[in-house]
Amino acid sequence: MEGVGYTFSDKDVKTLGIKTDVTNQKQKKYLDTTYGPMYDVWLKSEDSLKAVKPLKDHLLYLNTEESQMLNLGLYLYGSFRLAANDEYVGADGVMWWYNRNLRIFANLLQLAENKNDRIFLLIGAGHVPIIKHAAKASPEVKYVEITDYIKQ
Repeated sequence: MEGVGYTFSDKDVKTLGIKTDVTNQKQKKYLDTTYGPMYDVWLKSEDSLKAVKPLKDHLLYLNTEESQMLNLGLYLYGSFRLAANDEYVGADGVMWWYNRNLRIFANLLQLAENKNDRIFLLIGAGHVPIIKHAAKASPEVKYVEITDYIKQ
């Protein structure tokens, strides 16, 4: 994938968008190559944990509230600040992530044929906070944490 003067692979996490320059009212393309120091440290730590911890421990950690909120923050961090003159470029850009996850949840609801059906979803940790929020808000769903199935 090609960026602004930079080529990066699919495994690199980058944000490409349009930023409004408030001083001279021009929109400029930008490439945000970092999530900020806090997230850089967290991502490196996350990446190293999966290589040294047992899978069970890593899954339990990924499903903690703290880990899920930090993961969700990766999709939100900085994006909301990209706004000027009633243009919400950052927030509009994040909408695709919510839309994708709400569609996943809608598909899950369609899988259930009756109220006693149980559905197991194995999905990347970045999806969990939004899908979990939708499931807990749904009167038709009884959300069960993975920790109820993995012995600590």
